[in-house]
Amino acid sequence: MIQIMGKKIIVITIVILVFCLCLIYYYYSDEIPNYPKSLYSNNEKRFYKCITAYDLTIANPQNRQHIANHFDLVFIPYEMSEYASKIKELNTDIKIYVYLAASAIQDYDVYWDEVNVHDDWFLHDTFGNRIKQSDYGWYAMDVGKQGWQEFYANQAMHLLETYPSLDGVMADEAMQYFYSYEDFWTISNNYIPNSIKDRWHDDMAEFLQHFCSVIDKPILPNTQGIEYAEITGGIIWEGFLHAPWDELDDPGYNEDEALGQIHDLAELTGQGYYYCAVSNAKISDNPTSDEIEQAHELMQYCFCGFLLGVNGPNAVFGWGEIDANDNSKGYYPEMDTEIGNPKTDYYHVEGSLYGRDFENASIFVNFSDDNKSYSITIEGVEYSIKAKTGIIVFID
Repeated sequence: MIQIMGKKIIVITIVILVFCLCLIYYYYSDEIPNYPKSLYSNNEKRFYKCITAYDLTIANPQNRQHIANHFDLVFIPYEMSEYASKIKELNTDIKIYVYLAASAIQDYDVYWDEVNVHDDWFLHDTFGNRIKQSDYGWYAMDVGKQGWQEFYANQAMHLLETYPSLDGVMADEAMQYFYSYEDFWTISNNYIPNSIKDRWHDDMAEFLQHFCSVIDKPILPNTQGIEYAEITGGIIWEGFLHAPWDELDDPGYNEDEALGQIHDLAELTGQGYYYCAVSNAKISDNPTSDEIEQAHELMQYCFCGFLLGVNGPNAVFGWGEIDANDNSKGYYPEMDTEIGNPKTDYYHVEGSLYGRDFENASIFVNFSDDNKSYSITIEGVEYSIKAKTGIIVFID
């Protein structure tokens, strides 16, 4: 009897151990990411909106009120961190992320003198000179250097502790692969060592991992790729469907590239990651009424494309900056359209036309690269959809 009881105890103990090991695997396996909870506490049926407020724009009380009234997430420069609490006074639910460039520094930044003495933190060309961006003039930092990683994390920690109204960090220039665009740097790409390009992806991953290991608030990397979402819990895609550095007349990404972005949006948000889709265009300083209407039409194209891919509560849409030249301040009423919950995934209608059905409306987007229009009839009404446009059709 004692032997039988002893065997039962051993069997029970083994079962309990196996169960515990399974639980440990479930919670800590790399195959099951530990997704963060939603940043937002608003009605999940409304799509979330973000805005970028660089320079001195949030020093203006009217701009702060506009942001509080219309947005769920705002990116602000670190020099303006003191205004975070003033925005929170107007909207306690809004999330405020402070801008800190992950791989770039300007020679006028407040911490330039402290960084400048560490020449090994900078990237250098084959001549030994620091690599410099051609348009904006920032210097490229070596994100693989432990010293730069620690300095960046310490700067972020200081800001987040000094200004508790800040909810996280927006890491700009956290590119997944080293930029190799023609004329992007002040020197030819031929003079950038291949070793930099070869190690960049892994170095940036290490940079972000270090940040997440020492900072208890989230970081959103501005990166045109989705791989780093597994490290940070989400990404910012600046240039969703149409980039702010492209002219208003530029068609933006081609059909295959656009559908790839929408697929990534659906995949990431469906897994619980954050995807901030930020669109815009270069708009002249004194736009005509036609240009303003064109900007509005482009915004609707990008927004409707965003709606095709929304797949969870962590999808966020943004239209440029608060001081954009289209006079919208980053907000259009369409962004608060009550279309209800999705009824379908996005689907192919014909040719370059795609659609998606919601409770109160259907969305259609024409991604044609050949300037082809399509016509659809819904409830007896015919709609014509031009190339690179999107429409919202309400259903009775």
